[in-house]
Amino acid sequence: SVPQYAVGPLLGRCWAAVGPLLGRCWAAVGPLLGRCWAAVGPLLGRCWAAIATNMPDIMPVADARTMQVNNGPGRLPVFMAPSNGSAGYTPARVAPVRSPPPTKAPPPLKPQAPPPARPPAFHLSEARSRREHAQNRQRKNTYICAGISFGALLLTLILVLSLMSGDVLDENCPDHDLTLRNWNPGHDLKKAVVVGSGERLRLVASATLQSLTIQSGGMVVFADNKDGSKNITLRTRHVLIENGGALHIGGPKCRYRSQATITLVGRSDDTTITDVPVFGRKFVGVRAGGTLELHGVERPSWTFLSRTVPASGLATGGYSFQRNFSRGINLRVVDQDSGAVLHAERFDTHESFNDSQRLGQMLQTLPAGRIVALAVGDSAIKSLLEETKRIIKELLGSTYVKDLQYRRLADALIQSDVRSFVLQAAQIRLGLDAQAAQIRLGLDALASQIRLGLDALVSKSVLAWMLRLPNPSWPGCSSCPNPSWPGCSGCQIRLGLDALAAQIRLGLDALAAQIRLGLDAQVAKSVLAWRLRLPISVLAWRLLLRKSDLAWMLRLPKFVLAWMLWLPKFVLAWMLRLPKFVLAWMLLLRKSDLAWMLRLPKFVLVGMLGCLKQAWALVAVVGGGNGSCTEDSREHENHDTGGRALARRDFVTVDGVRFSVMAYSEWRNGFPISGFQVDAVDQVVLNLQDDVSSWKAGERIVVASTDYSMHQAEEFTLLPCPHCTRRQVQIKGKPQFTHMGEIVDGVDMRAEVALLSRNILIQGEMERSCYANNWCQYYSNDTFGGHVKILGNFTSVHLSQVELKHMGQQAVRGSYPVHFHMCGDVDQRGGYNQPAYLDSLSIHHSFSRCVTIHATNGLLVRDTVGYDALGHCFFLEDGIEQRNTFFHNLGLVTRPGTILPTDRNDTMCTEIKDRVQKGYVPSPATECKAVSTFWIANPNNNLINNAAAGSQDAGIWFIFHNSSTGDSHGLVPETKAELTPLGIFYNNRVHSNFKAGLFIDKGVKTTNASAADPREYLCLDNNARFRPHENSDPSKPRVAAVIDTLISFKNNDLGAWIRGGDIIIQNSGFADNGVGLSFASDGSYPKDVGSSQEVSESLFVGESKNRGFNGGQNKYWGAGGVDNKMRTLPRNKTFPIRGFQIYDGPVRLLQSTFKSYTSTPERFTSAVGFNLKNAWQLTPRNNLSSVYFLPSVTLRAFFGRPGQWFEDNDLDGDKNSIFHDVDGSVSGYPDTYAVRADNYLVRHPECVNMPQWNGCVCSGRYAQVYIKTQGVPNLSLTITRNEYPDKPLVLRGINSQAAMSQQYQPVLMMSKSYTLHWNGQAPKEIVLSLINFDLGDWTLLGLCYPADTAFQVISDIYHRQNNTFDGMEDYGSVSSLAELEKRATERKYFFDKSTGLLWLYARSRHGRNGHSYCSIRGCERVKIVATTSTKQTCNCTAAAYPKYSQTPSAAVPMPKPVQSCTRCGASKLAFSSDPSISYLQTQIKPLSVAEEQKNDTQAFITVNNGQYNLTKVGFLVVSVDSCTGKVTKHSFFPKLDSKMEQYLKTGIPVRSIVLLATRGQPDGFPGVAQYLVPLGAAKVADLQGKGSLAFFGFYGSQSPQPWATLQLGQGEEAVGLQERYIPLSLEEYSCPPPTEPPARKDLELLRKALS
Repeated sequence: SVPQYAVGPLLGRCWAAVGPLLGRCWAAVGPLLGRCWAAVGPLLGRCWAAIATNMPDIMPVADARTMQVNNGPGRLPVFMAPSNGSAGYTPARVAPVRSPPPTKAPPPLKPQAPPPARPPAFHLSEARSRREHAQNRQRKNTYICAGISFGALLLTLILVLSLMSGDVLDENCPDHDLTLRNWNPGHDLKKAVVVGSGERLRLVASATLQSLTIQSGGMVVFADNKDGSKNITLRTRHVLIENGGALHIGGPKCRYRSQATITLVGRSDDTTITDVPVFGRKFVGVRAGGTLELHGVERPSWTFLSRTVPASGLATGGYSFQRNFSRGINLRVVDQDSGAVLHAERFDTHESFNDSQRLGQMLQTLPAGRIVALAVGDSAIKSLLEETKRIIKELLGSTYVKDLQYRRLADALIQSDVRSFVLQAAQIRLGLDAQAAQIRLGLDALASQIRLGLDALVSKSVLAWMLRLPNPSWPGCSSCPNPSWPGCSGCQIRLGLDALAAQIRLGLDALAAQIRLGLDAQVAKSVLAWRLRLPISVLAWRLLLRKSDLAWMLRLPKFVLAWMLWLPKFVLAWMLRLPKFVLAWMLLLRKSDLAWMLRLPKFVLVGMLGCLKQAWALVAVVGGGNGSCTEDSREHENHDTGGRALARRDFVTVDGVRFSVMAYSEWRNGFPISGFQVDAVDQVVLNLQDDVSSWKAGERIVVASTDYSMHQAEEFTLLPCPHCTRRQVQIKGKPQFTHMGEIVDGVDMRAEVALLSRNILIQGEMERSCYANNWCQYYSNDTFGGHVKILGNFTSVHLSQVELKHMGQQAVRGSYPVHFHMCGDVDQRGGYNQPAYLDSLSIHHSFSRCVTIHATNGLLVRDTVGYDALGHCFFLEDGIEQRNTFFHNLGLVTRPGTILPTDRNDTMCTEIKDRVQKGYVPSPATECKAVSTFWIANPNNNLINNAAAGSQDAGIWFIFHNSSTGDSHGLVPETKAELTPLGIFYNNRVHSNFKAGLFIDKGVKTTNASAADPREYLCLDNNARFRPHENSDPSKPRVAAVIDTLISFKNNDLGAWIRGGDIIIQNSGFADNGVGLSFASDGSYPKDVGSSQEVSESLFVGESKNRGFNGGQNKYWGAGGVDNKMRTLPRNKTFPIRGFQIYDGPVRLLQSTFKSYTSTPERFTSAVGFNLKNAWQLTPRNNLSSVYFLPSVTLRAFFGRPGQWFEDNDLDGDKNSIFHDVDGSVSGYPDTYAVRADNYLVRHPECVNMPQWNGCVCSGRYAQVYIKTQGVPNLSLTITRNEYPDKPLVLRGINSQAAMSQQYQPVLMMSKSYTLHWNGQAPKEIVLSLINFDLGDWTLLGLCYPADTAFQVISDIYHRQNNTFDGMEDYGSVSSLAELEKRATERKYFFDKSTGLLWLYARSRHGRNGHSYCSIRGCERVKIVATTSTKQTCNCTAAAYPKYSQTPSAAVPMPKPVQSCTRCGASKLAFSSDPSISYLQTQIKPLSVAEEQKNDTQAFITVNNGQYNLTKVGFLVVSVDSCTGKVTKHSFFPKLDSKMEQYLKTGIPVRSIVLLATRGQPDGFPGVAQYLVPLGAAKVADLQGKGSLAFFGFYGSQSPQPWATLQLGQGEEAVGLQERYIPLSLEEYSCPPPTEPPARKDLELLRKALS
């Protein structure tokens, strides 16, 4: 054995070596265990080494009561939060605590008491005593170290087992913290829990609490496990985190895998609950020092459809038919390639042998592969020919058709064991009660064996004798025909029936009586005779018995017999022990009587009494045999078939869309029902842009509307889909509306698809309906949800992959799903090394907003979905919020709310009046109706890659506060929001909004209601004009607001409305908007002198191929578009659609493309138009250049005309409509102006009339003279050009007619003379301002005054910025107009008293700079002060003309027309929400024989701008490299021969986009289908009888691309022009890796925004 003294050093050295080794080993598994063993190993080593030495005890040998206990920090890592929130605490990170203090020297041993006295013989030496004492200590230390070693081994075993179970400790996982204590508080809604200092809890089970408060360093962590099965639900009234408290569910590097739910409970009217200050009720709140870290599983939050999903899931729209009493066999023929119903007909095979024959003939004409559905309605077999049955069996594979029979109910009862009726008591057949006496037709065979006639051979005379009837020829009883009969000699036979039997069977037995009394004329005698085994003649005699004879037979008085025969039927039924309905059938009761007896509706009775009809349904493929046939049949039972005969089979289209065909037949409640259905229920697969393999079955998604109505957004539940790719999901049910999944006419109209489900859920527990003061007059549902509120100075807040459902409180301001409340800077400027963020949240069915940022700066909100919210969704509250970044967020279905006036709709606006001046009724149009998905109250915020996909009013609204509002009132005296430069605006999309997609205009009222201004605080106010300058200082240079890559489509009114300047829109696409884009300036005199607006490199589409779907609250449906097909419409069927709308200006439109603007008889649709009913000014500096119009634009510009929407079209702005065609790309005449045709102030004889435009094109120089009058109200101004004295222009002015001051803003042709007249007294003061005059421009004006007028005429220069004047000079008078003309450059005037005209020149003496309205010196003006005593009307027209009439002439000659512009239009063909992806524009136009007969001669394939014509009968195949977009091959084949077959098999390069078109009917046309399958067709299409073909495919991928499609023309229906925008260089194409990764401008801008 090893000596004891050797064990210590040996084990010591062992553990000293093993410890670090285990440390390094465990370090590979987890730093936590590594550090643990690295510390334990040397300790054990020292422990064992100490055993063999004389070192002091490892543990002092002291009394237990004096033993020191170390309560300091342990050696295991714990979660450490910084003491200062600004220190940059990294959430969920495990950090080791500081090292423990040096071990203190053990206290000296307590002196040993002297040993007691002992006998000397036993006294030990001192050395021996010390040796024994040392051995005792060594032994004790050995035990201690052995215990420690055993404990370490046990810990090792536990850790190994835990590792084997899969729970690897991870320092990034908050629930792996070993200092946490498992916590299961149970369920008690009255229990308020406070987790305080030192309490670190791991919630391991669901719990219910009144409240949970985490404070003073306390921590609660939700437990999790590897397989995500640790599902925990916390129900509570509120959760409050404050003062060092922390709540963790997962971490940013260790995502929570299980399902965590926080359910917030409570009612708003619960008086037993006290509100928490600042937070209220039903909340998760974070105060100063609090930490909230929620991190669910990382998954794509939302993506785009990559293939269009039609309504019902099928491009053909699906089919549904159901009808009652559709007798015969109903047939539907379905196209197997598209799901279209090709033929529908009913064949009455019940009554018509001819219909049966026609059915067989039609089936024989169908081509193989066609889908046939059959269903029986009512009855169909009676006349169904055996030949037809054979055809159905052979062609369709039916096995049931041969067994179908037609049977009456009587036979059915006999042969089917009384299927419909259970004759419980007597086993009756046609009413024979064998149990009652084995009666046959009422005769008791046991009594006399007589059957009242027995057989047909009994003569009537004998029978008469038997019945004791008078017969003179009878000799008496001796004439009995059969002397052997008993009783014959005495003639005592009573028909073989004694009185009792007769009474029972012929009186009480209603069946026998009914037979003898005639039964019922409705009974078929032949049937009854067969059942009675009697000849019809005998039966007929028996049915004619008189009641008197019967009474004699029964020995009963007649009245007794009569009473007996009219017994109530229910009594008779009881007597016979028969069910009522059996008796009724037997007695052939009237249906009304039977219905009463059975307590059934008559229509139910019909099925009970009718003939048996078998229900049969079949779905089969012609020529497919029994394997392709599905059929079902049901027998008639009682009054129905006890279920539906249902036949259903699944199919797939050539484009890979799965669908089912169903036929059914049944009897239900007495009605025969048959029907058919062709749809894709539960089979619709959505093709998506991104990898969504992490989206799981059972989760919920929402697909956005791609039409005008946001209400076409649809929610779906995901189904398991084993055949789906990682970019596909399968949905439950089917879509009601069409959702686009492609670029249409160059504009990205793909529907957004968002995942609503998350594995961390915070939800409000809701009541079933609205209650208390929760605005129940507007909402039927409960709107008192939960909310999350974060206050300033928090330690750390990060929410990622969290679902918030039923959050927000509509009746409580400040209670929103997520609310950062006055947090200040939450990024690095605020001291947060890890800035706060919201990432991938799903906020849906919210009762008040989505995300509210209130007096908070620097917050990042990314990948967040806000769906179905009341009030502004993403909301900046007080106007001082800046530097917040919205990146890749989606908001859709934003509904009106009640909180702010801007949230409200018409009804709410006029009814909620508690904050307006008493008696005032708000105006919805000007004060409310502004609810928006993104409400941006300060321009210095960043919007990148966002989507606003449906709001009641606007998608994105930039609103301007001139001072801080709300709780921030007074914090910032002047926000200068109007002057603040716009943050980053890049790649945002807006669609399906009712009012506008993008809206940049207006402010809010920042004062309370008063008598002077009765409107509500924070209502809309038209008091703001966006004019961004450097550092928000108007004295510094302008900073243009750049709107880059805006996609705007299907907005009901405006794609974008933008007021202010400088503003530049570029790289944008507008489609299907009421008005695509409208700019508005800063008014007559812009405050920001020289500002302008510009749009360039953009695309405008009037009416695209996205025709929409009639439904989902779309109000208008009518013909339109280039193809004049039915489509949804904006605003109204007659609304004049415009692409680019000119309001005032100056604006610039350049390098842009217009397509698909085609007018209809009901409305005008123009590429360029003007604001309707415009009273404002229009500048001639509205410049259009390098504009390209596709042939689909039939109306390039339109000036309006009297009628609906335009009204009289005679307001001042309407009459002065004008734009400058700089290069002739609009009109064909360069450097000309397009003007209204009836405005003779600006036209001349050489102008070119444009009748369609209601305008003309003129050369010349044009400017404006603003004429401002003072002193006389209700004045209209008449301006007459001397060259057209009979064509005056009357202006009303822009102010109200009653105003004492009026302003007129005519556009005049330079170098011409005009006279001005009034409809009343001449103004006392007139100021003429020269607007847009260039240096040297002039016009001669004659103003009408009374002859006795004295004048003071002064010129000056007005400075708008500081409202000052300089350069004042007086005008002098001259004696004649000729002298005035000679001295035209001087400041002179001439007053012609004979005509009353004051003549003077309006001439510019200074040049302009840029786009300034006025000169570089300021606004040049002429002020006229008139003094007169005459109050007459000053209209001098009669005196002025013809004296001053002149011959019309052109000051500038008309230029020659130019050819079409070759470099005009946008450089891009497709405008996508993925700007980093290039798209290939492809077009295929096939041509059928039928089209050629209609004189259509064009067939071609186009790739971008290259066109390949197909001029001969045959096939054209074009191959394009999917990586570069270059055409690699284009080949023509006159027919499908071996050469073409070989080309399709091996001649197409790998990674090629394949385009194929046909012309005519080339040989082998049907055979080409098989070669399209490897290129993307889902199956071999049936091309028999098809007229033309257009195919988009891809070669080089196992799975088909979502854009691959096959379009077929059939009959009169042509394929037409097919267009696809195909993405290039996608990952699935397996393109060679690029030398440099493609630039992602959005990510670069995000980094810039966050820096």
